Amino acid sequence: MDGPVRRCWLQRTYQDEQWFTMPLLLAAEFQGVDPLAKAQQVARAGRANSPFLHGDSFAIAYRGRPGFGIKLLPYWQVLRGEFDPAQVAGKIVLIGATDPALQDLYDTPLSLGFQPSESNEAGRQMPGVEVLASAVDTILEERYIRPTRPLVPILVTFALAVAVAFFEIKLRPLWSLAFVWLPAMVIPLLIALALFGYNHLWLLLMLVFLGVTLSYAGTTVYMELTTERQRRRLHRSWSQRVSPEILRVILDNPHLTQVPGQRLVATVMFTDFQGFTTFCHEAAPEQVVTTLNNYLTRITQVIRRHQGTVHKFIGDGVMATFGAPVPRPDHAHCAVAAAYDIQEEMQALAANLQPGEWPPIVRVGIHTGELVTGDIGSEELLEYTVIGDTVSTASRLEALNKEFDTRIMVSKATYQAAGEDPDLAPLGTVEIRGRAEPLELFATKGLTENG
Repeated sequence: MDGPVRRCWLQRTYQDEQWFTMPLLLAAEFQGVDPLAKAQQVARAGRANSPFLHGDSFAIAYRGRPGFGIKLLPYWQVLRGEFDPAQVAGKIVLIGATDPALQDLYDTPLSLGFQPSESNEAGRQMPGVEVLASAVDTILEERYIRPTRPLVPILVTFALAVAVAFFEIKLRPLWSLAFVWLPAMVIPLLIALALFGYNHLWLLLMLVFLGVTLSYAGTTVYMELTTERQRRRLHRSWSQRVSPEILRVILDNPHLTQVPGQRLVATVMFTDFQGFTTFCHEAAPEQVVTTLNNYLTRITQVIRRHQGTVHKFIGDGVMATFGAPVPRPDHAHCAVAAAYDIQEEMQALAANLQPGEWPPIVRVGIHTGELVTGDIGSEELLEYTVIGDTVSTASRLEALNKEFDTRIMVSKATYQAAGEDPDLAPLGTVEIRGRAEPLELFATKGLTENG
């Protein structure tokens, strides 16, 4: 179909009469057998187990590329007697033209792509006489190329296609290109070459290559339209809010941020800068923005370092959760430790301020309890957040710092869940606006020796 001579007919029809082909007749004559019996033998041995190949032909097992597979003897040496008769004694000798000018040249699977050589000036093509000699050699040596049954490449293709799709989903398309698709192409090729070289078995690789490639391409398109797009969206949404450890959990479990939400126990933190309103009125707008961004960056880094999630910036304040969206048993301890580190970070910044710069004094409120997490908003705009009494209580605790002149204020629930930190002193029971029952609170006025 594509030009190269791969097979040889056993017989052809001319003027409504069947004629055996030259290679078959030569082989039968050389072996002293009936041509019809020989044709039947070759047909059985070389008949393909595939409906795409002809049963009245056989695949030629070429020994090598043009000029190297079959011994060629220049005719001028014969005319001059400049050859050893032992070279042809007991052998079949075919006489034919090899000069390109006579146009008896053909493409073969082994001639394509080779450069011209001294013994084959045509280079890419094989003389017709050499093609016939290769066909005779195939019959005499019984080096028949036997295709595998159609079910074999179908099963191999199906298994590899499923494996490529499965591992591509696990590894992502770019990694699977090198570690899944390429091995799925190369390994069958090596196995096919080994089967062909040692047993003359022909595995239909085109079906395998096509199936593997279509599986990779189809899975890539599917992931681009669904999974991979969602993964990139989640990565953009969460990469600046949470630590890399939590981000990996979220990317591996996209259901954690689905719209229906979930109810869980977590710890909520609110922070706020003391005297920020005065600073806004006294300083230039550019200075306010630069200073606030610098301070909030430090606070965000501390929260992420302690496995917290930054939900939003409320003016000069920060709202964060610990234990949501990824639950963890030590969320209260992480929140209290983050509060101490925030105070340390602000103290370090204040120690290096230039004269006249605004000193960062942060008040922190922390409460532990049940809350609801999920994507909340309108049809046009959704935002992952947390809601519930726990959130509003933590916000009120942050505001109470001003009344009690404290830096960190936590509820009893947080105090107990964090392990009853001795650096947090009890404040007693306090009425909280919006709550029916008062809360027992604990607080610290500044940094402890443990930070």
